[in-house]
Amino acid sequence: MKSAAPAVPGADLLRAAVLAVLCMIIWCTVYGRLSTESWGIPIEYGITADRADVKSDIAGFKAAQDGYFWPIVFHSEPRLNAPYVANWNDYPVTEDFLIWGTGLMAKVIGLFPACNVMIMMLQVFAALAFYYAARRLKCDWKWAFCGALFFGFAPFGFAHSLHHFVITAYGHMALALLVCFWITNGSGLRIGTRDYWISIGIAVLTGWLNVYFTNIFIQIVGIGLIIQWVRHGWRAALPAFTIGCAAFAAFMVMNLDTIGYAILHGHNPSVATRTYAHLEYYALKLVDCFIPFPTHRIPAFANIGKRFYLWTILPAEIPPACYFGLVGIAAFLWLVGYAVRVAIVRDRKRIPLEATLVFWTFIYATVGGVNGMLGVLKFEMFRSTTRYCIVILAISLLFAARRLSLISRRWRSPWPMVAPLLISVFGLWEVLPPTAGEDMRYVAAQVDSDRKFATDMEKTLPKAGMVFQLPVMDFPESPIPGIPAYDHFRPYFYTQNLRYSFGTDKGRPRDAWQRLIVPMTPAEQIAALEKYGFSGIYVNRDGYPDHGNALLAEYRAAGRTDVIESPRNDLFCVVLHPSPNPVLPPPGPLFADGWYPEQDSPNGQRDHLASGNGYVILTNPTNAPVDKYAAFYVATAAPRTVTLQGDGAYESWHVDQQHAGKASNIRLTLPPGESKLFFSTDAPATPGQMGMMTFDIVNFTLSEAPNPE
Repeated sequence: MKSAAPAVPGADLLRAAVLAVLCMIIWCTVYGRLSTESWGIPIEYGITADRADVKSDIAGFKAAQDGYFWPIVFHSEPRLNAPYVANWNDYPVTEDFLIWGTGLMAKVIGLFPACNVMIMMLQVFAALAFYYAARRLKCDWKWAFCGALFFGFAPFGFAHSLHHFVITAYGHMALALLVCFWITNGSGLRIGTRDYWISIGIAVLTGWLNVYFTNIFIQIVGIGLIIQWVRHGWRAALPAFTIGCAAFAAFMVMNLDTIGYAILHGHNPSVATRTYAHLEYYALKLVDCFIPFPTHRIPAFANIGKRFYLWTILPAEIPPACYFGLVGIAAFLWLVGYAVRVAIVRDRKRIPLEATLVFWTFIYATVGGVNGMLGVLKFEMFRSTTRYCIVILAISLLFAARRLSLISRRWRSPWPMVAPLLISVFGLWEVLPPTAGEDMRYVAAQVDSDRKFATDMEKTLPKAGMVFQLPVMDFPESPIPGIPAYDHFRPYFYTQNLRYSFGTDKGRPRDAWQRLIVPMTPAEQIAALEKYGFSGIYVNRDGYPDHGNALLAEYRAAGRTDVIESPRNDLFCVVLHPSPNPVLPPPGPLFADGWYPEQDSPNGQRDHLASGNGYVILTNPTNAPVDKYAAFYVATAAPRTVTLQGDGAYESWHVDQQHAGKASNIRLTLPPGESKLFFSTDAPATPGQMGMMTFDIVNFTLSEAPNPE
């Protein structure tokens, strides 16, 4: 089937406009955004743990709104990571333009309305992109319209929504399939033609968006390259090669900040933790595409979903995102059945390209597939290949639209019009959730409480006052018991002149000082933080078994009785008396390469779990060697020897599950600058709570003088 522009461009533009308006109406209805007031409430606020990432996303939009986030350049936020500046360059992000654009929109309509509009437009764009791709492949407009609705409103989009907005930006995958068809059709694209430059534009757009989609785009373009090379020789493959290079080049441009920062400041090995276990846990499973979500509007289907998610030990991403819907399942089975029938009769030339693309996507993304094999070789970047279900759905819908466009030509009136309409109505009724996002009333109450609390803090504390946040949490991807990973961003959304201790990419020695505050008594914390110039201590009560009441009582007993409380009584801020001549805090020990994120238990135990061998970075800011004294426990689940070496020390412990090792007053001589303390073991890792683990360093402390036993 040759690609061609629509016969009546004006009519197609009108239909596309109708499609866009219809999609916006459907979106507003499902999300309940039908009033001016409702648009001021974010569709998600991380009320449940599975949507906790949304606060990190909103923080990025907030920084862009206030002029602190620009595409490609180094990203820093001076209002976070007090008393320093937050560094957002170690963790790679390719969606700079999407974040920046949402921030610009927030300047005009407000932060939360901009978040909502952005998600709505992403799903509208997905529908329009599918419609354009189908029409360029000569699909009848009615079937293109029908497929566009299913693609734009796939359960995938509602499941990822605002908390995974970078994944909700999946619409360009329909355009990626169009590029693959152009490449493989006949003698392929020719460099310099209109469709070639459109393909280059799609490649650049892909490289600017999420790396998962860039990855699969380059792969399907590579399939087209191989097909043309085999058919017509290497010269015919050059357009595909340049298109793939354009996508990769755009991806690299979006990572210039991360690459440049690593060159200037050294590689940060601990900012993003990936393991092979993640690749299995979040890999694509075919069964997930057939299992309805537990909130399905048909009770029997909802029960199937509930039972499945009770049974499975390897669930896909939560909320469930992979379900194709009955129309999508029918399209997928039709594609598989058609390809199998053609293969049986050995008519190789009639095997549709869609079958090849689905087959490759599945064997790449499934549990133990090609991505898993690469993970064994320690290429563990793409841990959530379950996300490629949307690519398989797009391929299946495009196949169905193409086949139905041919078949329906032989139908008698009015079925060519009635059939797409009936399928669209039934299909949307089946897949659209009764409501989407989080409960609006609950979110509104939480937002109002947070806004009142943050406003009271800004009124009470001095301008540019620094707020130390407890419990201490790393950023990114580091939740602790009771508090999702990014909850400390909440007051940041509503203030302009306060600075917060949370929010810099973990893994840099300068920023490890906050951990030194944790083991101090409340009185010692007050003294230290006032010395460093902090104006308040912010406490999230959910991080403490007693709701933080004992901690608050001790702060008051230490003489700091001026306390700001949130209306919902989940946050409080103790007002401090900062020193007029503050000093910078000393650098703390940094558990760098080889460790999972630090785990803090309610009883005050701090665990550093190793995935193999690991090292700790110690910093001496003076110009002369200094002595420090280390103390900690060594625990393990399997018998092993753990050895410490570095800074003049060498110690070993033989430990097992019943017998931990104890280190008391190990003398370390730290040279000026940074040095490394190495922990190694003689036994392989064993499965543990967070993945493969070797040993646990518990309650590591570093003191100026030997401590009594």
